[in-house]
Amino acid sequence: MPELVSTRAFIRVLRSPPRVSRCAATGTALVLASWLLAVGCTSPLRAVEPSGDVVVTERDAGGEVGITRGATLIVRLSAQLGTGYSWQISENDPSHLRLLGPPSLERSGNDQPGATQEQVFRFVAEKPGTTPLMLRYRRPWEPDAPPARTFSVHVRIR
Repeated sequence: MPELVSTRAFIRVLRSPPRVSRCAATGTALVLASWLLAVGCTSPLRAVEPSGDVVVTERDAGGEVGITRGATLIVRLSAQLGTGYSWQISENDPSHLRLLGPPSLERSGNDQPGATQEQVFRFVAEKPGTTPLMLRYRRPWEPDAPPARTFSVHVRIR
């Protein structure tokens, strides 16, 4: 007949500190560190230039951007122009955000043919208020085709 564990012995086991192996503790620490790194890398911090200009990228899509009147909003979006796709402004109120000429192209560090580049749009904040800004990544000769990607932000001008 098996022995029954006494109540005292059972309570003593429950009150004893848990024993964790070094391997389990190290694994837990690595998982926690990875999570903190991932959360830190996706934080919604935007680059603000010393001049007060604000830089937004695809990581800011769907969010709100605050900018002061007279400052420049710089929109940097990755593009692979060799495919025929490019970013095109589909919604903007020029009385709030005035486009400063055609977008420029900047290399993303890879000089190989067909590599991804950045299409850079610059807008000046003209008057206080809130306005949506939307761009679509599409081929100009396919106006009825749905865009491959979209980018939008709400711009709050102070």
